[in-house]
Amino acid sequence: MSHATPARFFAAVVGLATALLAQVPPPTPDAPLPDLGDPAALPDGAPPHLARIERQGLRQHAYWLADDARAGRYTTSAGQAATAKYVAEHFKKLGLKPLGEKGYLQHYPLQRTWLDAGPVLAFGPTKVDRDFAVLAAGETKLTLAGKLVNCGNGAPQAVPAGLAGKLPVVVLRGRAGGGAGGDLQAVQRFLDIAQQLHKQGAAAGIVCLLGDKGSLANTLNYRGLLPDHPQLRFGPGGRGLDVRIPLVVLSRRASCCSPMRAHRPNRSPPPGTKRPGNRATRRGTTRRAPG
Repeated sequence: MSHATPARFFAAVVGLATALLAQVPPPTPDAPLPDLGDPAALPDGAPPHLARIERQGLRQHAYWLADDARAGRYTTSAGQAATAKYVAEHFKKLGLKPLGEKGYLQHYPLQRTWLDAGPVLAFGPTKVDRDFAVLAAGETKLTLAGKLVNCGNGAPQAVPAGLAGKLPVVVLRGRAGGGAGGDLQAVQRFLDIAQQLHKQGAAAGIVCLLGDKGSLANTLNYRGLLPDHPQLRFGPGGRGLDVRIPLVVLSRRASCCSPMRAHRPNRSPPPGTKRPGNRATRRGTTRRAPG
């Protein structure tokens, strides 16, 4: 089991650095940048020192920070550590006074929950080890094998009884609305699905998320556990979901693997309708450690 480490963030000198950013040249990007055109004049009443900010330098900094090599700079990731080092070195070149506990960096504790090595969802010979997220029911170690059972869209009338020892499959085709309201609706949708499957005896569930580029998918970035980054928490409380049973949420790509395609329902069946199933296995572990 890996150990959680303190995350790093930038000290309180960021605001001071903004006005001086272009005095030290940023690294030159590998690819040429598009022409910016003629600069706009400063607005009336603008502070005179704004003229010292060189827009080409600002853009090069922005391109470096937003480059795919930083992989989104997710907290505790290598991209975030590289960014902290990049900004600290730039502050040093500017001659700014360090305000962090250790130079320009300030440390704070985080609790990190992550998927243990080797979580896998197998459909016969086909294994899915990416393009999925897990909504975990606490600290869970689970190994299941059983037939896939069509549960439509997870609504009460679509979920059949007798799911003990089976793997229910829920298909979500629509898009939840965007924004905070849409995210709250998405959270409740996953909670309701887990509750319905639990009521019928399921120990875990599979959710196929098709064509969603809104809140249902966005919620997984901060509520779920993904293979490529952990779930982080600062202080009491958390951003996980208190689901009754674990849900493995598959992306469209993972949902379209050939065994899943063969047994994925085309529509929600009437209550009591049964479809032949395929055997699947779910294995994985979630771990939690204090920062």
